[in-house]
Amino acid sequence: MPLPSLLMLLPRARSQARWSSAGFFASKRELEYVRKAYDKNGFDVTIQPSIVNVLAKPRGWYRTLRRRLQPNRKTPEPEPHALGRKFDVVHCLSGGFLSLYVLRRSRVALTFQTLLLDSTPILPKPAAFTRFTRAYLQSAGFSLPLRVFPRKLHQWLVKTNWLIALLYVQLRHRFLRAIGRLQGKDLDEWTSGPVDWAVRNDYGRVAKHAMGSVLEGAAEDARLVFMYNPDDPYLDVADVREAANLAASVGARVDTVVTDCDHVQAMFKMPSKVFNILNELPVQPAESSAVSTSSGTYSAISADRVAELVREGH
Repeated sequence: MPLPSLLMLLPRARSQARWSSAGFFASKRELEYVRKAYDKNGFDVTIQPSIVNVLAKPRGWYRTLRRRLQPNRKTPEPEPHALGRKFDVVHCLSGGFLSLYVLRRSRVALTFQTLLLDSTPILPKPAAFTRFTRAYLQSAGFSLPLRVFPRKLHQWLVKTNWLIALLYVQLRHRFLRAIGRLQGKDLDEWTSGPVDWAVRNDYGRVAKHAMGSVLEGAAEDARLVFMYNPDDPYLDVADVREAANLAASVGARVDTVVTDCDHVQAMFKMPSKVFNILNELPVQPAESSAVSTSSGTYSAISADRVAELVREGH
């Protein structure tokens, strides 16, 4: 009998390797700890680090999609992606949700039975990125600059920077098509859909499109587990609830797991409880790292409803 398969998606820097309080960088030692924990519990583990410089800006998403989706004269069909298969569990940490979104939007045939969203989703919208950045800077000791740099101004700067990048993406895409370098249906749909919505400041629609794209990889009887701390400064609880409601609306089984762990620290502080959750065993709260769970209703995921969510963003 084959081992249950697991994919871990987590962000890391291109040149750094450490685990910060934000959980944005991971050292080999910590990755090995997590790998051994999953291995001990019978999982065949695949770890996929995600480049922060790619995840943190629209041009990075565009370049990633274009490399995968752009038709090639010599090889019209892209080579099969190493992650293009079914996983029993996909464990997304923090910005790893965006990595999964880009993978699915790049037509990587990654599917899953259980999706564990650990201290995420960090949705593709300026408000979420501003919140995350400010929490990270706060943890790094930049309290004083943050006091004189209002959140509203910070978010306006992020939105303006993204707008410039998005307009560049639109212009580049249109120019390449105008000179006869066809970009392919999928890339055309992405630039005329989420890119255009974002230019018009409709980031709510972009966020729904991202969640719908992730749900395209769900098995018919898939389970989504949202594990988070309501006091996590890096995460907007409203975003978690919105994503959970969207998943439930297409028929997925949705479980919410509320902890008192810091951002992405559950695997380090309460690994046994995480595996109890994945194995659907009863969870007993402890004196520290307490856990409470709630389960949503389950039917079967509607492929038509997911397609509508992706197509219309609502």
